[in-house]
Amino acid sequence: MPPAASNPPIAPAACVLVYAGGKTRFGVLGSALGVHRFVTTKPVSDPVADTQRIAGAVLGYMTKMGVSSSIVEAMSETRDIRWLSPKQALAMNLVTDPLGKP
Repeated sequence: MPPAASNPPIAPAACVLVYAGGKTRFGVLGSALGVHRFVTTKPVSDPVADTQRIAGAVLGYMTKMGVSSSIVEAMSETRDIRWLSPKQALAMNLVTDPLGKP
């Protein structure tokens, strides 16, 4: 569950991929970043190959953006949103400026 605040900014799931694309990624007090594993509702011919392809693409992108590979591990841990603590987001280099304000 995200931290309590009035109108806290939150970024679950795909929003984290967009957030990771920023050059400077601010860690604003009261905000929360959430991740979860990727899923598909469409039948695929080779689910293992598709999973490996998507995981590789996400890992490559996050690495290119300077985010630790541990973000992919965090994403794969649950189908539900996993809210990262500020300390986790900073350790993963998902947040690059924990004190800055946009």
